[in-house]
Amino acid sequence: MLFDCCIGLNDAINGVWLPKSCVKGSKNLWTNPTGRTYHNMTFRTHKLYCEWVDLQLSATGGDCKKVRAALQKMRKVLISGQAPWLLDKKIDPSKEPC
Repeated sequence: MLFDCCIGLNDAINGVWLPKSCVKGSKNLWTNPTGRTYHNMTFRTHKLYCEWVDLQLSATGGDCKKVRAALQKMRKVLISGQAPWLLDKKIDPSKEPC
């Protein structure tokens, strides 16, 4: 789908910089001082994360304008620190070491 929309794997629209880890905070919980989703959160839940990305892109029906909008929306979600792929799952990334 990205190829069909002339979006390369390393194009800016197809990515967002994620901090590689977080730091141990109070009460032994792992926190991310910048509030962003961190790399290990997506890495440790890779299958769920990939399914979420696939769902977002599939919902566009391949319309390139909608694909670009979906990528921008996913970027905003990641920067805001949300992890919608973990909703209703028994995984708490704040309790896992980064």
